[in-house]
Amino acid sequence: MTFLTGIPMMIVSLLGNHIGSIQAINTNEDIIKKVLMLTVGIMMITLLFTVLK
Repeated sequence: MTFLTGIPMMIVSLLGNHIGSIQAINTNEDIIKKVLMLTVGIMMITLLFTVLK
């Protein structure tokens, strides 16, 4: 169960880190904050759905 919870969270984390890195190179910190908040939000929602199943 824990392993299945970890898979979507790892995917979202890697995706968020990749997007965050691209944005950090191209633009200012406001977009980085938005991307990080979105990533954390998706991880929290994924964890919530997994726990409630």
